[in-house]
Amino acid sequence: MRKSVIFTALAFIGFAGMFFVAGASDADRITLNQLVYLCAASAACMAIGLVGYIVSEGERLL
Repeated sequence: MRKSVIFTALAFIGFAGMFFVAGASDADRITLNQLVYLCAASAACMAIGLVGYIVSEGERLL
């Protein structure tokens, strides 16, 4: 499997996590700290996926 596919999936999971965070923010059972950690994890996942995709596609073009 190509690395770019893996990184694309990772970025998509991070992007989907943002929607989960948005939905979880309305729940009464989640604390603010948990919400911040979820948002940070989703953002990190998305950033790693996007940077990895760009680097893997750059390697392919060289």
